[in-house]
Amino acid sequence: SIAISVDFRAVLPPVRDQGARPTCLAHAASAAHEHARGTSDTLSPEYLHHFASAGTKGATIPNTATALRLQGQPLECKCPYQPDGPPADWTPPQAFTVFRRRSTAADATFDIVAALTNGKAPVLGLSLPRPFYRPNSPWVIS
Repeated sequence: SIAISVDFRAVLPPVRDQGARPTCLAHAASAAHEHARGTSDTLSPEYLHHFASAGTKGATIPNTATALRLQGQPLECKCPYQPDGPPADWTPPQAFTVFRRRSTAADATFDIVAALTNGKAPVLGLSLPRPFYRPNSPWVIS
């Protein structure tokens, strides 16, 4: 069994269904941003993804950090998430308040246990190689 020493379920928003879009980083960063702001206001992952992906299919952690610092995020009610994706020529509306956040890039010495213990909600990225999606026996679970 796993001993839980820090449980953020009561202070982080629930995990959202992003549909088939590559917006997982925008959703995770939005949740961490909401937590850092200390409010229950839902921020727009759609807006963040637009600026962090910069015309590509997905976003990177550095681009997401830059978008949070420069463009920020409005409340989601001002720029709702579109599970099927926005039209190709879509740009987010601009006439509203945005909330910006500076991020700190971590390196191999980052102490995640200390961050969690101190109430921080870090955003971690994992790269999954192609073989992960085609496991060999005995790792195939029905």
